Amino acid sequence: MGTLPQALSELSKRRDELVYNLDIMGVDASNSDTLDVLIDKVLEIETDVPYGEEGWKPQDDWYDIKSVLHNDATGGYGGRYIQLLTDHEDVTGLSGGLAYRTSDGAFYTNSAGLTHTWNRLQDKATSLRYKVRWLITYTNEPSTAPISDFCLWVYFDVNINGVVQNYRNKRFLQSFEFAPGKNITAVVASTQMLFLNDMALCKVRISTVNVTNCNQMFNNCGSLWDLPQFDLNICTDAGSMFLNCRSLVTVDVINTSSVTNMSNMFSGCYRLRRLPETIDVSNCTTLAGMFYFCTGLRNVPNIMNTSNCTNFSTMFQAVYSLTRLPDVLDVSNGTNLSSMLQDAVSMTYLPDVFNTGSATNITRMFYNTRLLTKVPPNLDFTNVATAGTEVFSQAPYIRGLRVYGMGVSFSMSDVQFLTRDDILFTFNNLKTVSGQTITLGTANRAKLQPGDEAIATGKGWTIA
Repeated sequence: MGTLPQALSELSKRRDELVYNLDIMGVDASNSDTLDVLIDKVLEIETDVPYGEEGWKPQDDWYDIKSVLHNDATGGYGGRYIQLLTDHEDVTGLSGGLAYRTSDGAFYTNSAGLTHTWNRLQDKATSLRYKVRWLITYTNEPSTAPISDFCLWVYFDVNINGVVQNYRNKRFLQSFEFAPGKNITAVVASTQMLFLNDMALCKVRISTVNVTNCNQMFNNCGSLWDLPQFDLNICTDAGSMFLNCRSLVTVDVINTSSVTNMSNMFSGCYRLRRLPETIDVSNCTTLAGMFYFCTGLRNVPNIMNTSNCTNFSTMFQAVYSLTRLPDVLDVSNGTNLSSMLQDAVSMTYLPDVFNTGSATNITRMFYNTRLLTKVPPNLDFTNVATAGTEVFSQAPYIRGLRVYGMGVSFSMSDVQFLTRDDILFTFNNLKTVSGQTITLGTANRAKLQPGDEAIATGKGWTIA
């Protein structure tokens, strides 16, 4: 466990992290709360979001830009898109189109350096702190389709045939939609970080069927909840795709067999409750942090072909509501299992088939799994190079814990239900080493008989 000052410092860091995350959720928490109190507050969070079944809707006193576009009779262009804007700027640059029409009656054909000065008397009053206006851009299938920093809602009645424009850091944007039958038509290399930090974004209607890279596509879209089904048919990288999407309750992704990276895909989605029954991860090599801090998630897909995955680090860390893993979770090729189950405080048991024989890093793998009672028999740690002293820390109720093939220092002192037979099995299957320590603690050492410790010390181990 390290020295007392080190342990206290680590606990303080963990408490500060929980207080920070609870503050993001709007939950009253302070640094004076104990870890137990903070975790109880997380478990009490209401994870069903009271959003309407019909999805996101615009304000009643906004312009209905879909109707505006439907009633616009301007011809001669292959397509068009319309933005609802706030009145935060007097002059708006016009780019990306062949012509433009504004809500205050102006019409422009394109030329370099074109701008529009708004007639504020024509802006529409709302119940919010700003007025609204609209801008139509006329174009033929563009390769890019820029939108204003003050766009609230954009509706595309045109295909985008090229690299998708960067729409990140749009702090007002609430809805991003393509009309039925319109979408990205070209094979797009990347939508990486497409909507990064669009904190007000609630609704998206876009297809990913032609996208190869969805990495961080919706990263930190904290208001996002109204989404379509995502087809990741040719996508190879979905890492951090929904990272910190704190309002998501359900996500539907299909055809994920080409994805090789799902690390942090749903990390920080603490309201997430429902996922597809199956997610094909057969080609994934990393699932690190995939469900990290998904505190409301109570079930994960039953079938996850994880046989090619090598990195499971933090995959289920801080998934406070999850009580069990899928019956089949193949970690046989996993080399990094560090913190895989750390802080999974409701986890009660692991599948019988849980082959850890390839693991090289198991640091804090079972840390703070306070309700865990059952682990697979004979955990194989033959190839472990990094374990640390906290692999089983704060996991007091594990029964039948028997470790096979360990060759680096580790601790079992917090495991209260170790039997003499469990300890002897571990001793008999330790590697011969130099300078390594197995920490049992006073209570567990008292279960041994004279001569038992010689099994381990005879292999070069120190017993503490």
